Amino acid sequence: MAISLTGTSVLISHFSVDRKGQFIENSASTPGSSAGASALGSGPRGRRFKSSLPEINQKAPHKRGAFFVSSQPYKSFTSQNVGAGKKERIVPIFAVCLVIVSVVGIVLGALGLIFGNQLLSIYTSDPEVAAYGMGRMKVIFPTYFFDGLIDTACGSIRGLGYSLLPTLVTLTGVCLFRIIWIMTVYRLYPTLFTLYLSYPITWIITFIAHVICFIVLYRKYRKNG
Repeated sequence: MAISLTGTSVLISHFSVDRKGQFIENSASTPGSSAGASALGSGPRGRRFKSSLPEINQKAPHKRGAFFVSSQPYKSFTSQNVGAGKKERIVPIFAVCLVIVSVVGIVLGALGLIFGNQLLSIYTSDPEVAAYGMGRMKVIFPTYFFDGLIDTACGSIRGLGYSLLPTLVTLTGVCLFRIIWIMTVYRLYPTLFTLYLSYPITWIITFIAHVICFIVLYRKYRKNG
């Protein structure tokens, strides 16, 4: 199975969609082959579903941009206070940034769902394509703020002077766990909802892992100065 991970996008290159809207594996495809890449569009529903992916993916960078602006300053704030020796400021700043990112993400997610059909109409006039798009948005948009929380936690850890650790945690949580989910849970329940559920599940796991790392490293910093 060929899986491409770009940002938060997971593309399954050799699955078709049956009449019930479920993925079915195309055994004739080979990893990395053009036949596998085109298998998703073998039927009318498959083509409509495949055409809905770019519309949703084009919206993701705009929302992520808001998270980036909200969460990245924490890295600077943390490193500045670490350099100044003001340990007591680090945790409050971290908490404030988490709140800001959560509010921005929840508000944008709610607006995206409320005006989802209007947004999708910019990219497609096919109601079935829009239905697939809304199906994904209903799972991704309400939980996308966790991706911003991951950025905030990464920034906090980097501000404490650890740059490699958050990279490894993110790669493990967002990429590896998502592949494991697809190879295990998704194979047991091969539906679009199960596939989309891999996004918030891996975001939450990764965020929790980052928070644990931050707590451990912050205590070490407080102890050793």
